[in-house]
Amino acid sequence: MKYHGLKMEEVNDTMKHLWNKTYQGTGGLRFGCKFMTANVFSDIDGIKIVSDAESSTARRTYNYRVSILPYSRKHSAESV
Repeated sequence: MKYHGLKMEEVNDTMKHLWNKTYQGTGGLRFGCKFMTANVFSDIDGIKIVSDAESSTARRTYNYRVSILPYSRKHSAESV
């Protein structure tokens, strides 16, 4: 179980790094057309994978889900 936790932490750290690198300074992913422009992901700090262990069998199994980390207003207050 400790090994799985360490690997999940590694994966989430990598995803956090890639998310920050991808969306740094962009104010969110922008897309638009003549009638509509929208900021996507500007209210999201990132995503992470969360796992839940199931112990109903002899073998350990996990259920995984992607969780959205909402944008924290604290970040914008600290940068001012």
